[in-house]
Amino acid sequence: METPPNPEKIAIASEKTRSRDAQRLDDERTWTEWVILCQSPFWIVPVAAVMISGTLRRWSDIEYLSFSILVATPAVLVPALSPGHPNRGGPWWNAYWLKLNVWVAILVCIGTYTGTHYFFDLMGMRYSFDVRWTFSTDMVGHSRQQVPVFMYPLTHAYFMTYFTALMTAERHLVRRWDLKSAGRTVVIILISYSVAFLETFFMAVVDGCSNWGHSDTHPTSSRACRWLGESTVVV
Repeated sequence: METPPNPEKIAIASEKTRSRDAQRLDDERTWTEWVILCQSPFWIVPVAAVMISGTLRRWSDIEYLSFSILVATPAVLVPALSPGHPNRGGPWWNAYWLKLNVWVAILVCIGTYTGTHYFFDLMGMRYSFDVRWTFSTDMVGHSRQQVPVFMYPLTHAYFMTYFTALMTAERHLVRRWDLKSAGRTVVIILISYSVAFLETFFMAVVDGCSNWGHSDTHPTSSRACRWLGESTVVV
């Protein structure tokens, strides 16, 4: 006669399995975030170079799109080809770096297609790129501005670094101070508004020295900072 399974042993085994899976996921997340942050100069340096030099003002649609795809590619290739991946023996479609890229790509597509119009209308943001390839919704917004196609992969490169930095900072502070749900909420709000302030400051600095900026009729600083902060908290 077979011995009936011991519920206590089953519970212990299940708990050990969950603990191993959680640790494996945490290791993979930490490794992915480190790799994404390390590869960030691959898009930051080229973008800064073409902005400061003014090279991008002479580009055509195909050059804009080729450049944006080129600087967005490392966010996929670097983690995919880097050695030491914690989940290298597992299926590629289950890798955290791939899930993060897919999540950011979905967020970028939805946000760029519709959300950019809020920047146009509420903050007076303007594009002056000499392009014909545009893709954005006509159902929201009143500025009649269009989003260039090349902004989609370029925004993906930026958001991969943006959200990775936010998640890394949030987890580090929560663990360091052993924060619970209320403390974690406060940290998220503080980080979100801090990043929003820095992004607003950057947009003000580059205004006039590139192909995007803000209309003089919009008080961008406080409004942009508040809107960006609230948006980051929600996301």
